[in-house]
Amino acid sequence: MSVFKVITTTCAMAFAAVSGLQSTDAQAGYQQIPACDTPQCQHYFKEYKRRSREGYADAMEILATFYHVGYGTEKNLELPLRWYKRAAKYFSVMGAYKAGIFMLSEEAFLNTERALAYLKKAGRRKYGNANYILTLLYSENELIPADLAQADHWLAYAL
Repeated sequence: MSVFKVITTTCAMAFAAVSGLQSTDAQAGYQQIPACDTPQCQHYFKEYKRRSREGYADAMEILATFYHVGYGTEKNLELPLRWYKRAAKYFSVMGAYKAGIFMLSEEAFLNTERALAYLKKAGRRKYGNANYILTLLYSENELIPADLAQADHWLAYAL
């Protein structure tokens, strides 16, 4: 399985977990938060935006996800990365993880070095998905040169 497929699947799982979707597809990790423009979705978006401005790191991470998929707002690929980074700055493990995934999965924002830095930040906080992705990245020779010692290091964290 290629690293991109694993990253995409893991990213979908993370978005499904955030959304609270309960379908079997969401539990399998194949469904994301749907784009939504209803008044209720717009209300949730405004509330998370307000909480993000107040400094709540988890709200910043969810707001970035809302921008990414277009939940309560227009889909925007510039703002999610800014909010994921800000959430990571305020010690959000999911913010760091999603910033790394975003930089690996969105072609316009591809930055392998920065993505690795954010994934390592989440991995050091023992976030299993980040450790798993780091293990895959270091074990395959796709995006970065293979380094089996690093792959083993991050696999040990993942377990």
